[in-house]
Amino acid sequence: MIDPPEDTWMRCDCATHQDLPVTDHCYDSTQLNDFRRCPEFYNNRHIKGLVLDGGNKHSNPLAAGSAIHKGVEAWFSTGDSEKAINAVKATWGEDDLFLPEKVKYTQGFLAAIMAGYTEAWPRENDSFKVLVNEQWMPWGNYGGIIDRLVEFEDGVYVMDTKTTGGWVNERYIESFQLSSQFRGYVWLAKRAGHDCQGAYLDAVHLDTRYHKVKASDFVREKILFSEEQIEAWVQDRDSTMLRANYMRSSVTLERWPQNDQRCFDWNRPCPYWRLCTAVIPENEMDYYKEERWEPWTRK
Repeated sequence: MIDPPEDTWMRCDCATHQDLPVTDHCYDSTQLNDFRRCPEFYNNRHIKGLVLDGGNKHSNPLAAGSAIHKGVEAWFSTGDSEKAINAVKATWGEDDLFLPEKVKYTQGFLAAIMAGYTEAWPRENDSFKVLVNEQWMPWGNYGGIIDRLVEFEDGVYVMDTKTTGGWVNERYIESFQLSSQFRGYVWLAKRAGHDCQGAYLDAVHLDTRYHKVKASDFVREKILFSEEQIEAWVQDRDSTMLRANYMRSSVTLERWPQNDQRCFDWNRPCPYWRLCTAVIPENEMDYYKEERWEPWTRK
């Protein structure tokens, strides 16, 4: 882990070189995006640490993505395709005993995806050198898990693996051009002393309809960020952290603001819809469990 100098650990070096209120809390992209989405969502997820209890991993894209990420991490640390596939299987675990006929994700499908990945990107053909593989990188009160730092002839890039059920086309790649997560990673890499030019998107398409694996499912693309884009991200980050810090430390705040425009994204209720609409929220707690968001402890 790369630690900042001790005297800056409690500070946030923002664009105006002014310190935010001192706090021992470390933010990452997920927390700040959740706060922007809805402060009450942030309160439930990151202050109370609540997530919906139950659910089926066979329909959960996050569970599938986590398994693929572990496989890719093993691929870059060992260069052994069998170990990479086994990492996917171990992370996913055994499939449920009785599965419906149409299911999105299974151990066999994810293992096939990982096998396809190793065939599409053999390590001996890498045009880059891996400097960092899966590491929590903090600076001040902001940090993030860097999938990889890779060095090309033209400089260092933050390589990030993304899984998606949608097509990996030009529009998909373009959607990362203003990614706050990617710009944050680039900023962290620069703070750590790397000549970071931008991000290196490592996209993996999961064909959950036909469960087929094709060479076109694996796409890599460089995404460059200007200094102005990084500077704009820093200002947005500091502004969001300032507001989040205020609400976290306020002794008079009785409830967190709600953004009712985000209650039904993709026509699906927010996971905290029950809590926000209940007359007695305590009666809905059986639907939730405590699961703290602490990426810096992730193994």
